Formats: sequence, C-alpha cells, structure tokens
Amino acid sequence: MQQLTFTPHPAQAEVLFDPARVKVLCAGRRFGKDILSLNLLLKTCLELAQEREPSQYLNPHVHAWVVGPSYGIITQAWRDLKGLVPESWIKVNPWTKRPMIHDTPPYSMVLDVAGPGRDILIEFRSADRPDDLVGPGLDFLLVTEAARVNEEAWRVVKPTLNSPGRAGYAILNSTPKGKNWFYHLWRQGQPDYEGYDPKRLRSWRFPTFENPYLTEDQLADIEADRKRMGEKWYRQEYLAEFVDSLGKAIPSDAIERCAVGEFQEPEEGRV
Repeated sequence: MQQLTFTPHPAQAEVLFDPARVKVLCAGRRFGKDILSLNLLLKTCLELAQEREPSQYLNPHVHAWVVGPSYGIITQAWRDLKGLVPESWIKVNPWTKRPMIHDTPPYSMVLDVAGPGRDILIEFRSADRPDDLVGPGLDFLLVTEAARVNEEAWRVVKPTLNSPGRAGYAILNSTPKGKNWFYHLWRQGQPDYEGYDPKRLRSWRFPTFENPYLTEDQLADIEADRKRMGEKWYRQEYLAEFVDSLGKAIPSDAIERCAVGEFQEPEEGRV
C-alpha cells in the first residue's frame, strides 16, 4: 500500500487526524488549507481503496471531487495535487498506454495504487454553474474557498455525500467572507451549537500565524498589510474572523439589534 509523506504542522494535524465525517476549516491566508485538505483527501481515498472490497455497484471503486468557486481558483489546487501524487500512482490506459490524467479543465486523474479493481477517480469541478454539480455519490468531497462558493452550489452538491455504498467524507476550507452560509455551517461544528455532533461535523478556526513556517519577512509584510488594508480586512484575511461588517455601510447584526417585532410581507398598494 502506497504511503504519503506529508508532515502537518500542529494545527493541521488536529484537523487531519480528527475522526469527524465532515470537517469545516476556517483559516487565515497562508495557513496551509489546501495542502492539508488534499492530503486528507488522498489519505482517505487510499485507505478506502485498500479496505473496501471491489463491487460491480461501485464504479469507480473510490470517487472524490474537488470543488471550488471557479476553475481559475482551483487550478492551483490541481497543481498541488499533481505535486503530491507520484507518476507511478497514475493508472495507464491499457489500450492507449497513456496515463489517465486530464490536465485541462475539468481536471481529473485515475490512481491505481491498491490493486486490480480498486481505482481511485479524483475529479475537479467548478461551482460557478451549480446545476453541473448534480452527480454521483462521493466517497470524499473537498470544497476549497467555500465562503466564495454560492450557497446554491453547496445545496446541490451536499446530497452526493449520502449515497449508499459511498463513505461521504468531506472537508470544506476557506478564509471567511462575512457571515454567509459557510459561517452558519461552521457554527454547527462548534461545541456550543445546539445539536452539536462531533462525529458527524466538526469545525475549526485558525489564524494565519498557526503556520510555523512563515518567515520573519513574511510576518513583517502581513503586519504592513494590517496598516495598509485596515483592521477589519486584517481580522478577516489573517485572523480568520467572521467580520460581518466588512464592506457594508450598516452591519447586518446592527440592523437585527434595531429591529422590533417580525419582518412582514408588504401589503399591496402600500409603499
């Protein structure tokens, strides 16, 4: 059985080895979200390929998707995945004698590391057209920069995790972008959330500075960004805080505090 050589830093390890079925990672820029998520994808798929018996009802044997806001954004994740996967892992088409890898959008590769009938198919999908995400059941779903993915796309792709015979693991990673659907999903993975079930869903929030590999020059540049871009932007992008008021004249939580009673539908003929 092939093994990965990834050595996570302590904050990454906390996420990587947690047994939760769905993981929601909110982290600052340059934390190492994608490299962690891709290694989790590969680790999970390799284990499933080895443990699961081949079946005529599961084709491919193990199936994983990487979804992002656009192909422009997920292209780097594709490059990272190719860097993690040795060429010897990629299956060779028995007829064409060529590696089974599609190096232009939509990206995909087939891995053959666990023996006959145990192929792993990894496909990349853009969320810019949510209806295109209606698809087969998945063993693993990685959603990168999830806060920038349309909520409709998440609603379309979520049922792929509940297909009989498939494992349905997932990790959603992102730097926050206000308090949108990603924030509300993240809240469900916190211990103070009503109905919290850490085996089903767990969430984390880490600032950029949990990455011990940042250099002194990089840290100094981040501090300069704080002065150039403003405190709220810095808190969102580097501290991974859900700053609802960023870019808004009136924060939505301020509106909610001022509202009295319940919102009602407008009456016909009244402004």
